Amino acid sequence: MMRLGGACGGWSEVGRRAFLSFAAAALAAPHLAWAQPARPYRIALVAPVIPVSAMIEGGDYRFAPMLAELRRLGLVEGQNLIVERHSALGQASQYAELGRAVAASRPDLIYVTASPIIANSAAAANPSIPVVVVLADLLGAGVVTSLARPGGNVTGANTLGDLATEGKRMAMLREAVPHAERFGYIIPRTTWEDPTLLPYERVVRDAAARLGVTPVPVLVENPSDETAYRRAFDWMWDERSRSCKSLPTRQTASRCPSLPRWPSQPVCQRSARTCSSPTLAA
Repeated sequence: MMRLGGACGGWSEVGRRAFLSFAAAALAAPHLAWAQPARPYRIALVAPVIPVSAMIEGGDYRFAPMLAELRRLGLVEGQNLIVERHSALGQASQYAELGRAVAASRPDLIYVTASPIIANSAAAANPSIPVVVVLADLLGAGVVTSLARPGGNVTGANTLGDLATEGKRMAMLREAVPHAERFGYIIPRTTWEDPTLLPYERVVRDAAARLGVTPVPVLVENPSDETAYRRAFDWMWDERSRSCKSLPTRQTASRCPSLPRWPSQPVCQRSARTCSSPTLAA
């Protein structure tokens, strides 16, 4: 097992680039014969929410460094590389079908972010295609059987890292707002109801109990709609949650900072700015 990142700063720039360089290097695996190809290599980029327009070298952080690294390795889109982009745009009912459809197109590699359903369905649909996954809990989601030896056609990185750090995050938030009684969690409903996040939920509730506070999940129905996050903030403000915390998902990290009331809340802890080390499956 290899760990990336370390000090506070979340999934650091170094960690992101190191992992995505690893993902890019998967295209140079022996079965792809690292030589001038007779045909362009094809990779499929797949996300549950992020729009395809953000899956570019200057776009979303989960894709931009990998595409830059591919270019550095000599794989240039439009020349010897074809990049196919897919998104379910937050429609959870389409995740499994999207994974199967991408696998059916038979790319050389599939890169999936933030969805065990998409990753598992793609991997099962065509076991001969390498699948690289960035996910909260690879083991809990059943995407791999071991971080040290993933097996099968899947590898990737855990983004939640050590669950014990979540209790520390909550303790830090309590120190910042010592009179807080309720901690609001802004989180997409599909993420909160994801069974692979049950260990995370237990850690949150146990930490809250020790600190004498009540965690309040504030569920966002449509994670691709910024107005849904505005409504979540309005509800939390009306309910007078004395602090708020966004679960470390790309949806909340990308939407929350643009909200006009974000800086004026008593405390808003962005998980993307707190300690979290992603774990890489070898």
